[in-house]
Amino acid sequence: MPAATPRAALATIGAVSFLVVAAPGAHAARPPQPPRPAGYDVTPSECLTDPGGGYYDYTVASADIGGPWDAYVYCRYQGRGLFHIAARHPIPSDGSQDDNFVKCVMNIGQYGSAAGADPGHYALRMNRIDGGTATLVYQQDTYEVVSVHTSDAPRGNNWDACANLPETSARTNR
Repeated sequence: MPAATPRAALATIGAVSFLVVAAPGAHAARPPQPPRPAGYDVTPSECLTDPGGGYYDYTVASADIGGPWDAYVYCRYQGRGLFHIAARHPIPSDGSQDDNFVKCVMNIGQYGSAAGADPGHYALRMNRIDGGTATLVYQQDTYEVVSVHTSDAPRGNNWDACANLPETSARTNR
């Protein structure tokens, strides 16, 4: 296949002329994201009980945030990824909430709407019919999820309520 050639145009504004060159496929878009994994590499409990740090770059969950990329929860360590989330909003390491945590992340991506976030971050908040909310925050440049939490339960970790939405809950957020 022959290589695509750049396109060029001469633009003039007043008495100043300049050359505008656009390479095929070039556009001002979001930064590239790592390839989408074929599935989840590890469960939350596998990540949290890994003593050697071998799951650092493994994915635990993802949220379809609309647009071309998903936001990913990575295992990570040292105050990042799932370890950071679980430190503030516990996820049992016995596996009892693995499915609920993953489904919660997916639900927020599907039903959440924009919420306030710190600079460099983007947040989605999902309203539940029971009056509670669930929030997901990710970095705008990497799409790495840095926080997932609910508004209820003792530590913002009501993964069951976030995962198991009644049919009428959250459907009107977007």
